[in-house]
Order: sequence, then C-alpha cells, then structure tokens
Amino acid sequence: RVTDELTVIDYGKDTIEYTKLSYDSDGCYFDLDMSLLEAGWAYRIEFMYKVNGETRQQPETFKFRVE
Repeated sequence: RVTDELTVIDYGKDTIEYTKLSYDSDGCYFDLDMSLLEAGWAYRIEFMYKVNGETRQQPETFKFRVE
C-alpha cells in the first residue's frame, strides 16, 4: 500500500515464482485477484527483472486506488 508502505504481496523469488509474469504473442501479463486488496487504499505495483543473471527492480512504479 502506498500510504503505510505495507507489502501486500511480496515478490516470489527463486523456486517460489507465484508472482512471475506470463506471456503470449501479445506480450507480458499477470492476473491479480483484486479481492485481496482492501477498498479505500492506494496500491503500487513494482516489477523486478533479471538481466544477465542480475536481479534489478524497475525504477517506474504503477499506482492505483481500489474503490
């Protein structure tokens, strides 16, 4: 959550890849069960990726509010 910096869903890393993006011919995507999020809060999605075996966090974040 943006306001209190609570991590609602942490990165799935190494052998536990529950947050790994899927992809098809149209590009990358993910499904997020919005019922996990509480109404009235703003949330931020952050992406992490690997380049040449090095893990990096994307500097841009994506914010949205659940009503």
